[in-house]
Amino acid sequence: MRKIKTISTIIKSHPERIILLSGAGQNVGKTTFACELIRYLKALNHQVYTLKISPHFHDESPPNTIFSDERFILSLEKQRNNGKDTARMKEAGADEVFFLQVKDEFLAEAFNYTLSFMPPNVLLLIESGGLRKILNPALFFFLER
Repeated sequence: MRKIKTISTIIKSHPERIILLSGAGQNVGKTTFACELIRYLKALNHQVYTLKISPHFHDESPPNTIFSDERFILSLEKQRNNGKDTARMKEAGADEVFFLQVKDEFLAEAFNYTLSFMPPNVLLLIESGGLRKILNPALFFFLER
């Protein structure tokens, strides 16, 4: 197993930049809402990074992989119009779109590692069901339908 550098959290220093979305399951409109919010924030001239977190490993070797081992896989979305939720976020205008596939027990470690790629002056829109257990964001939206 490759050892990754332990990175202290940025959350305590910049909670005002974190917006967290989660929902009551699949197909409740999380990504659609995220895309509308991205468009709105970009219209206000904000720099917006997005992060989609999945507790399931959908693709063991995604394109533009930043880090990969048995704990988590972090990749960067560069495509538009490929049907993936991350591509929809990129198409909506997000400056950078990250996709984190992570086992629940490694979520905090993987999230802190992911934050190391995000400048402190950008808004961070995160779509995740499990992150609410370890994160107290500036804004939290829970979509039911």
